[in-house]
Amino acid sequence: MLRFRFTLQLLCQLVLSSCLIAVATAQAQTAGTASPPANSIDRQFGSGWDYARGYKRVANTSDLVAVPKDAYLGRQGTNWLCERGYQKTADQLLAIQLPANSYLNDNGDDWLCGRGHEKQEQSCAYIILPEKAHLNSSGSSWDCNNPYRRPGNRCIR
Repeated sequence: MLRFRFTLQLLCQLVLSSCLIAVATAQAQTAGTASPPANSIDRQFGSGWDYARGYKRVANTSDLVAVPKDAYLGRQGTNWLCERGYQKTADQLLAIQLPANSYLNDNGDDWLCGRGHEKQEQSCAYIILPEKAHLNSSGSSWDCNNPYRRPGNRCIR
C-alpha cells in the first residue's frame, strides 16, 4: 500500500510540474509580443491570432483583399480566384474569348474545341478525315479504320 501511495504522489507531482512548465512557456511566448493588429481574430485552437477572412498581411499590418468584379474570395480568405470564363493574369481578370465551335473546359479557365474540330492556335478548325478514317472516341482527332494504319495524315494498308 505504501508503494502505491508513493507512486501516486510521484505521478501527481509530475503532472503538476508539466502543467506549470506549459503555462510558463505560453506566458513567455506571449510576453514580448505586441497586441494583435486590427482585423485579426483569436485562433480557434492554440494560442495567437490570424487575420480575419478577407484580410491579408502587408508588412506588419493587415490590408483588405481587393476582389475584382467577376472574381470571388478564395478558400483561405487571403486571395481571390476567377469566376468561370475568366483568366487571372498578374492582378487582372481577362474574359476568355471563345472561338467558334468551342466551349469552356471543366474548370472554366480555358477552352476546348467541340467534337469534330481541333485546336489550331486561337481557333477551332474542322477535322478533315482522310479516306478510310473516322473520328476517334473523343472527337478531337481521327483514327484509321481497321485494318488500315496511320503514317502521317493518311490511312494505308
